[in-house]
Amino acid sequence: MTLKELLEVVQLHHPGQGETMIRQGLNRAQDNFSAKTGILKATANDTTVVAQRGYTLHDEMLELYRVELDTEMIPKLIGGALSVPIGDVDDEAGVGSTATPVTAKAKADKYAWYLDCKTLYIVEKCAATVDYLYEWQSVSTAGMKIKVYYTRKAAKYSANDLTLVSELPSQFHEALSFKVISDFYKLPGETFNLQVAGYFDQEFEKEVREGKKYAKRGHQRTGFIQPWSY
Repeated sequence: MTLKELLEVVQLHHPGQGETMIRQGLNRAQDNFSAKTGILKATANDTTVVAQRGYTLHDEMLELYRVELDTEMIPKLIGGALSVPIGDVDDEAGVGSTATPVTAKAKADKYAWYLDCKTLYIVEKCAATVDYLYEWQSVSTAGMKIKVYYTRKAAKYSANDLTLVSELPSQFHEALSFKVISDFYKLPGETFNLQVAGYFDQEFEKEVREGKKYAKRGHQRTGFIQPWSY
């Protein structure tokens, strides 16, 4: 369904609502549907830089669920920098990460990642020495291929093109109108009706359940991470 068609569906129930308010409601509904279902998946790529810990992710990202280094999955560091001290490759000897890194056959044993807002942090396990204060450090090897997997938001409807179609699979387009219709029925005024709002909420949630099933099939697109100097 095009944006124009969705506007017309909503206005059948709420003729007093203008295009701007409905369009904004449809964008919120898309975000809600995408977050609940994880239906839109994407990947992004970058390479490691020595002493760089942070890499900025796309604003469209909802949930990061997998990180790979040179095609090998690495684990998440639970708690991130708040749970364990992390050094840098240029720290002073005996205090930071100038000791020889540990040797490990699997990257899963040597590297980890954590997330802070929209920034991905990749860290490396330090050498196990008695006078070494840090368990983890910034990455000391350049050029390793980073690949991240995440769920994302759909592109927003703009005000300039009523022919736009949602990125969500076509069978779920009408669900967006259900959510907006429900939201407007909850607003004070002549159309206030919680019973009808509840009905359209239920219809929306039915589509969410179907969307979760669809999401398991795993549709992805690719992109790039924006490097960020720490």
